[in-house]
Amino acid sequence: MYSIIKIMKIIIIINLILTVKLLSGQVTQEWVATYNGVGVGQNVPKKLDR
Repeated sequence: MYSIIKIMKIIIIINLILTVKLLSGQVTQEWVATYNGVGVGQNVPKKLDR
């Protein structure tokens, strides 16, 4: 039983990591499209303020 819980936790963690990677990839593409790749990673406040 304990091993099943352990496996589930690992699967959930992997899913979270993959989801974050996908989301950050999409956001980065939006930044590049919006700001032509200038200052990528520093435009979060501008992006949220719009």
